[in-house]
Amino acid sequence: MQSLIKKIITLSLICAIGWLGFSKYLESKLKEKVDWLIAMSGQVVNIQYDDLLIHYNGVISASNVRFNPISTNAISSGSVNKLSVTFPDILYMIKLLTGNIKGTPDDLVIRMEGISSAINYDGLSDVSEFLESFNNKLKEHIKPVCGDHFFMTADDYKAMKFMETPINAEIKFKLDEQAKELSSSVALELPGIGSIGVESTSGSIRALTPIAMEGVPSIKKVTILMKNDGYFNKAVKYCAQKAQLSTDDYIKQEVSQEDLYYELMWGISPNTAIKTAYHDFLKNPDAIELKVTSISEQDMKILPMISPNEWKNYIALQLEVNGKKVEPFELKPEKQIEIFTNMIAEAQMGEKAPNKPKPLKNTTVNKDFDQAVKSNASSIQPPPPEPERRYITPSFKAVATTALSKYIDSRIKVRLHNGRIYEGVIKKAGELSITLQPRISGGFATITLDLDRIESAKVWK
Repeated sequence: MQSLIKKIITLSLICAIGWLGFSKYLESKLKEKVDWLIAMSGQVVNIQYDDLLIHYNGVISASNVRFNPISTNAISSGSVNKLSVTFPDILYMIKLLTGNIKGTPDDLVIRMEGISSAINYDGLSDVSEFLESFNNKLKEHIKPVCGDHFFMTADDYKAMKFMETPINAEIKFKLDEQAKELSSSVALELPGIGSIGVESTSGSIRALTPIAMEGVPSIKKVTILMKNDGYFNKAVKYCAQKAQLSTDDYIKQEVSQEDLYYELMWGISPNTAIKTAYHDFLKNPDAIELKVTSISEQDMKILPMISPNEWKNYIALQLEVNGKKVEPFELKPEKQIEIFTNMIAEAQMGEKAPNKPKPLKNTTVNKDFDQAVKSNASSIQPPPPEPERRYITPSFKAVATTALSKYIDSRIKVRLHNGRIYEGVIKKAGELSITLQPRISGGFATITLDLDRIESAKVWK
């Protein structure tokens, strides 16, 4: 028995020594690859790290990773206390480091702990100018509630001491090749502020390669969860103080605005149930969870072709605030999207007056030319007028639905009786229906519409 124990101890020591030597070899190979990547990015950012370790469970970790952008206008530099990458297993990691396997693994976890940054506020000047201009544009339509601003700036976050909070982040994905499903999640955690995470499950994905992912996947589930850890408590008190209101009065004012306020601030017009849930959340901020149920491949192709106002007909949404389901959860169609986009464009361009052309200097040459023109004005004949040129600008022209068969492979825009608009290329046109083929990301979709559903049709010509 003692002999067996000695053999086990000896074998364990040999394995430990062997792993120690092999791990050092793998760490040298890893360091070569990492240093090469750092050298490739050297013109953009300077990256440094302390320890680079390989663990027996298939985890690679680096400590005290520092990055400093080369550009003098960079917004921030920063560091990560610990960066770790978890591979499917130790064997996969060994093959990857020794060059026996390439590509993206089917299972990966990337975690960053203690992300901190030194904000360069001079680099944020352009952002601050844009927010200031955008705030002024919004004041032309609605009245701010949080003091004299709608959106908090870097100065506000600095005053609430949010800029000094370290961040933890995690990215995970796993592919089930048999089910052709990709599960992924992204999570951000800011201690003392809150956390937000997005989890999704996508179907029709065979492999994690560009060719295999060219098509439009189906969405089986998407969950967005935001948990408060102090941010909204501080933000409500901060805004109440700026507005010179009590906390309760500020909340009442924030949740009782006109629809235009929410349309411009949120992009949607909430119903009574959403406003009630918003009030309860501001009073006791805990968690907000938004769930999206299954979206088929066909619906995924249709979504880019229709107005966001119509998405509710294809996407089933469920909202929970502080663990309570919001019912009925209805998003009224936004009416002020054009005003909103115009304000953003004006804020980006700024309010600078156009440059006036500079007058010509009063030189001797100019004086002589002016005198010659004046003395010979009577003998100068104006040039003959140029013949009028007519240009035909292509545009959408109205056509009868009965004549659509003449426009096969032409671009068309149709409006249905329910207000929905489709735009694409006519591929077929019959007595009862037409088939459109609109271009979407990754290829084409095919839609068949009955003629009796079409209110009007316009062809590009």
